[in-house]
Amino acid sequence: MGRIGPLQTTFTARGLPRYRLEVWHDELNRYSMLRGDDPSALVSQAQARVAQWDATWTRRAAIAAYKHLHHQQRALALAQTQEATDILAELENTLRRALEHNPAFDWEALRDRRPFPEARPVEAVAPQEPPRPSLPPEPQRDDPIFQPARRVLDLLLPSRREKYRRRKEKLFGDAHEEWRKEVGRLKSLHAKMREQHEELVCQTKHSFELSFDDWQNRRAAFLQTQLAQHSAIDGIRERFQTGAPGYIVEILQRVLKRSHYPDWMPRDLELVSRLVNSHAIEPVVLA
Repeated sequence: MGRIGPLQTTFTARGLPRYRLEVWHDELNRYSMLRGDDPSALVSQAQARVAQWDATWTRRAAIAAYKHLHHQQRALALAQTQEATDILAELENTLRRALEHNPAFDWEALRDRRPFPEARPVEAVAPQEPPRPSLPPEPQRDDPIFQPARRVLDLLLPSRREKYRRRKEKLFGDAHEEWRKEVGRLKSLHAKMREQHEELVCQTKHSFELSFDDWQNRRAAFLQTQLAQHSAIDGIRERFQTGAPGYIVEILQRVLKRSHYPDWMPRDLELVSRLVNSHAIEPVVLA
């Protein structure tokens, strides 16, 4: 995040104070030296600069995080595909060995009832609004700085009195004009920062909506696959129930009872069907 250094004071040859502030942003590799005559305005300018940098960094970080998440999800999908392939191969070997030793069989255990493994995406916290700028005080006509010293002639001669009056008006007018410009500049800068903040909020919300939609699509596909697998189990079971009773009942009843394999391994009926066909066993009615 951005950092602001201590306020430094120097003096001109006439003895007038001048101020300067250093500001940094380590992540963006930004640096600025700000100078001015008004310390309050200089601090406000530094705060505005740092807030602008922070908003830029937050926006870049949000985009990078979304790209990183998308890459991770793609890599996870590929890894899960390979894992599923390996699991099915291992399951086929396990069930083949089990059938060769006549263990028991459970139709319901073949149904894939795993919950969807991915957690629901969480929306990121919205970035804070930029702080209101600290505006310099408005100059007043009766401020001491606008009351230059009078001489005796300034009090006695009308022309000198008028000249003195115009000098006071010029001092005040110039200062007030500078003040008006500075206030306008700070307000304009704050307005731009608010626009950038609103844009960042919209981008963050849009990134979350994309992530959430992707998650919903993956979850729907996962559940649809489970439903299709359950339907396949029901279909195969119905085909078995059209046959005559025989020794296959006892074999299938012992398959799962005597089989030992990890809890994470799916139980795919298509493999069982292939194994039964490979052993040339007649289909029968299952209770």
